[in-house]
Amino acid sequence: MRPRLHPVLAVVALVVTMSSCGSSDPLAISCSDYLGKDAATQLHLAATWGSPDRAHVGPAAELVAPAYQKQLVSYCGTHPDVKLSELELRMGF
Repeated sequence: MRPRLHPVLAVVALVVTMSSCGSSDPLAISCSDYLGKDAATQLHLAATWGSPDRAHVGPAAELVAPAYQKQLVSYCGTHPDVKLSELELRMGF
């Protein structure tokens, strides 16, 4: 006979599993957290933010990442609580 998991433990395991899945988006950080990153990490996050599907950073996003980084640093300086994932990419700087 297989041992049964206690119902409370099963719910706790499910909640932990579901909450850890939601943190896989690298852009789910606040602007203040973004500003606290080193320049290389900021550049990578800027490329991810500017990538059309955000799951794959292509060469075009890497090419314009410095401009995106500059734009994000400027915006984040005055909006520290906004998450990068909530920001829209608009053409033109």
